[in-house]
Amino acid sequence: MNTTSIIGYVGAKPELKEMKSGAKVAKLSLYYNRRYKVNGEVQEEKHRFSIEAWGATADFMMNYLDKGSRIAVTGELRTSSWTVEKDNGESETRTRVYILAKSINNLTAKNGVDAQSEIDEDPGF
Repeated sequence: MNTTSIIGYVGAKPELKEMKSGAKVAKLSLYYNRRYKVNGEVQEEKHRFSIEAWGATADFMMNYLDKGSRIAVTGELRTSSWTVEKDNGESETRTRVYILAKSINNLTAKNGVDAQSEIDEDPGF
């Protein structure tokens, strides 16, 4: 089973691309800040996730999400690979990991104010 769920904030207005077949794909960056305490001091880790959606989910992204929207995404982890030519003539394979969204829920409150995120205690790593 390949399922992942994440809640975070949209980093910029989603981008839409229409394929030659007429299919639509939308992409956005989702940001999540994890806050925790170490020795009583608040620490913060910033994470960015690439989200991709097709069809009706892509339409939803374009019509209802904007920079700063708080969303919940459920989907599958996917990878794509490609080869690039370096200046010295050698080639290099690059890989991108992203979440293929199956469902997206807009969690932004109607008044534009979201609940403050929680701060975890020391993770113990």
